Amino acid sequence: MTTLTELSNKYESSSVVWELDNNEFNVADGVYKFRTTMFDYNNPNADNVFMVWESELPVTMTQGYMNVDQACAAAAHLIDSCGYWGRFLESIEFDEASNTFDISIGS
Repeated sequence: MTTLTELSNKYESSSVVWELDNNEFNVADGVYKFRTTMFDYNNPNADNVFMVWESELPVTMTQGYMNVDQACAAAAHLIDSCGYWGRFLESIEFDEASNTFDISIGS
């Protein structure tokens, strides 16, 4: 797993489009991280191997609702880090094993 802490600022949270119907999730209140599985599009020498990317940016859940601004910032961090060109936050699913949210980004 690649842990990411720096942004190259190619994408900002305002670049991400929230495509979900709502921000309500059946998850306990707390602070979580986002993960995605993508290729390393920034590395032209990388083989076509999926990598798990995890953002260190916090995403807060309060009374069953996700903070959308934080979610978009964490998604932008992941998009920026792996070099993917998509900008639509299409799905978010909670992974109990890792205690993170797995996201899907579309173009």
